[in-house]
Amino acid sequence: MLRPMLRERDGRVRGRCPCAGCGLTEELCACARLPRVDLDFDLVVVRHAYERNRGSNTARLLQTVVPRTRVLPFGDAARPFEAADLEALDRPLVLFPRGTRMLEAEDLRAATLIVLDGSWSQCRRMARRVPGLAKLPFVTLPSGHERVWKLRRSESEKQGCTFGAVVRAGELSGATEAAAALDEALRIVDALGQHSRGFFDRFELERRLAAIGHQRTTSTMALP
Repeated sequence: MLRPMLRERDGRVRGRCPCAGCGLTEELCACARLPRVDLDFDLVVVRHAYERNRGSNTARLLQTVVPRTRVLPFGDAARPFEAADLEALDRPLVLFPRGTRMLEAEDLRAATLIVLDGSWSQCRRMARRVPGLAKLPFVTLPSGHERVWKLRRSESEKQGCTFGAVVRAGELSGATEAAAALDEALRIVDALGQHSRGFFDRFELERRLAAIGHQRTTSTMALP
């Protein structure tokens, strides 16, 4: 019988080392069932140093599902952030709700999408303090999307996770099938993670995973 993982307040697993690819324990590791997706735009995640070992962080999952994802740490005393890391990017856009400019499909053509990764308070500070970031164009996502990731509390239902923001960007870029694969991956790991924390039993987990697979099949059949 699988027992729920015990976690510290910062989200780290107590007594067990989570998988570096999906953040789950060995017996629940989802990496083998996750797709590998190639997006039409480059993806860079600026991750707060405190997020590196948090079990609820989704940047590691992005690196697994979208292998070309590049993660740049911020706030790591051993590796100060260099503005040159951003200056070398092609057509960079910062995905963060500062201002009113909405992200559109045309923005993502041959572009680099920069996503801030951390708590909302951390990301607000990062938007001001990351060297070279403030001078770049900022874009935001349209409202109304579902918050899939339930393994971390949010201040409101409108605040999603880093991975979920990339799913929405993929949809807006027109990469419908890739976005559906990303959404499925997030739902799989979220379901396994909730089960590991004791939110529901194995029977409910199997029901949810089956529903995710059915949703994926249905959406694929509906594609033109």
